[in-house]
Amino acid sequence: MRVVAILVSAILFYLIPDAVLETIFSTGFTACRNISQYIFNAVSNLIK
Repeated sequence: MRVVAILVSAILFYLIPDAVLETIFSTGFTACRNISQYIFNAVSNLIK
C-alpha cells in the first residue's frame, strides 16, 4: 500500500507544475494522508 502511495506521489510530482504543487502540498498533504488511510481501512474491511 505504501509503495502505491509513493508511486502516485512521484507521478503527481512529475505532472503538476512546481508552483501549483507548493500551494497544494502544504494544505493537501494531510488531506491525502487521510484519504489514503480511509481507502486502506475500507480495503482492509473488505478483505476481512
